[in-house]
Amino acid sequence: MRRPSAFLAGALLMLIFVGAKLAIVWPLTTGRMEADLLAVCAEDVALAVGFGVVAHLLLGASGGRAGLQRWVWRGMMGVGAVAALYAIVNVGIYRHLRQPLNFRLLRLIGKPADLRSSIAANSDAGVVAALIFVPIGYVMALRRFSRLSLGRRPRAALVLVALTWMTVGFGLRAHTPVDGWQRRAAKNAHRELVGSTVAWLFFNQLGADAGTYPASYLDDFRLAGQRSAAPPLKEFSPPPRNLILIVLESTTAQYMSLYGSKYATTPRLVDESRHALVFERFYAHIGYTFCSMMPLVYGEHPGLPWCYRPVGKRESPPGLAGLLRARGMRTAYFSVADPEWNGMDMMVKKAGMDEVFGPAEMGGPMASSWGTEDGVAIDALTRWVAKSPEKPFFAMVWTDQTHHPYTLARDTVPVQFVAKSAFQTAEDLNRYLNGIRQADRHLGRLFDWLRGARLADDTLVVITGDHGEAFGELHDVIGHGGGMFDENLRVPLMMWSPRLFPEGRRSEKVGGHMDLVPTLAQVYGVKEPPDWQGTSLFSDDHPGRVYLQADVASRQFGLTDERYKYMKYVENHYERLYDLKADPRELHDLSKDEAVLTAEFSARVSAFLHAEEAYMRGADPAKPFEIQGGK
Repeated sequence: MRRPSAFLAGALLMLIFVGAKLAIVWPLTTGRMEADLLAVCAEDVALAVGFGVVAHLLLGASGGRAGLQRWVWRGMMGVGAVAALYAIVNVGIYRHLRQPLNFRLLRLIGKPADLRSSIAANSDAGVVAALIFVPIGYVMALRRFSRLSLGRRPRAALVLVALTWMTVGFGLRAHTPVDGWQRRAAKNAHRELVGSTVAWLFFNQLGADAGTYPASYLDDFRLAGQRSAAPPLKEFSPPPRNLILIVLESTTAQYMSLYGSKYATTPRLVDESRHALVFERFYAHIGYTFCSMMPLVYGEHPGLPWCYRPVGKRESPPGLAGLLRARGMRTAYFSVADPEWNGMDMMVKKAGMDEVFGPAEMGGPMASSWGTEDGVAIDALTRWVAKSPEKPFFAMVWTDQTHHPYTLARDTVPVQFVAKSAFQTAEDLNRYLNGIRQADRHLGRLFDWLRGARLADDTLVVITGDHGEAFGELHDVIGHGGGMFDENLRVPLMMWSPRLFPEGRRSEKVGGHMDLVPTLAQVYGVKEPPDWQGTSLFSDDHPGRVYLQADVASRQFGLTDERYKYMKYVENHYERLYDLKADPRELHDLSKDEAVLTAEFSARVSAFLHAEEAYMRGADPAKPFEIQGGK
């Protein structure tokens, strides 16, 4: 009896892989369509060929035993169908992330059910139909034509085509730009997921990333207990009795008119900046929501890609909320999204928040599977304050509607900021810009309420973002978590107080999320816990540098100071350096022209990696640290 055709199994899978990759990259407008197609599909062709070879060997090992051969064939059909299904799934993933799914990203997914709205927004009718019919069609074709036998010449010709495609394609890919879209699109989704899982589970994470550095570079990482105590700020004396911290979800400074954006997204914040201190250069350390929670409540860095806080041997230090609560403030956390996502409710409770309000407690209409409408949180905050207006309070509010899929409330009248055909993500960007404008309107309602309740002069309102959001306008990065450009990590920082800032001010001081808690502690005259890593933005001890990272497409580490931005791409083995004063859009790489400065920043990043690893292991981050191996 003739064996089932392993050749057919591999050939059909190759067609599906190539078709799925075409759905990702089409239409190609590079002017070198044939070359790019060969390059981005080479790895997929190689995996399909490998699948066919494995199927052939397994069927041959069955020794002609019909029963065993039948089960081997069924198993290979099942594996092929799953592989075909995942190739189609990757179309939606790549359209949203601009790269395949990997283990690092899977670890960051808190509650998969919350993803429903974002998944639906990236699943058009074609993708949904392909998810259903392609795997079924693959199995049916193999069942119907399993004994199909091609002649030697047709088989030899197809094998030659596949081998030529692989050889030429890998060669062409090697000559594409190291940071070009072709490199990301060329990754086979299956190999990327399996390979990243194996790498994370079995390989030393730190040793591949950290090099040598002068011991003096560790001065940037002295803890609060190793620095001079921050003196009270006379200009802020007495500080406002009340404190409100607003965290705008996925809100980058680049798209706020408060920071000079061409889009009029924050007219109310622009107006209120006359009563505020606005920091021009403030950054999230990494583009993930729960990673931003750690620095914003505990004053410590979010950790490293293989060990995000609060994991590690060192316990988190006291949170600002607990310190203010000990001074008589009542405390509460208001989350538009599910506060249990990735344990964020436990983080704020441990930090000192007495009450936690999520969608279930606040009520109001759900905007998406992620959470309720932003205005609901502002209403819940004002009700909570109004219950005991005579008592000082610290409240933290985390919005959500500027998170993908960028929903708008029924009472929000959208503005057409961007022409629909301007570029691929124009429709998403338009909804996002309207989401920022919607958040600005709700912030205006809060300011009006504070004035009406006669609390404005006694309340400090601090507004920041948890991370940025990119739409591929300047760089080939979409969403958050996948880059360190300003659109990914530069966020607003506005401190509003009509009494403290009657005329408004702007500061060029560079800072990061973990500096905010020490800054507020200095404003309120609170002694910093010795393990806080951040430094007050009003302190002369601030190092003037912020250390950054990204961990979606690949591990990336970098830093920014008052002039430059440095980026190191670990897996891809290249660096980038930008002069932000001369090139604020980060378009002109200076890493080759400024080799000495690039080497210095690379060494500072190595010092950061060693210091952060030491901190998480309970050692002194300001002393040289010996890598012990393992994770």
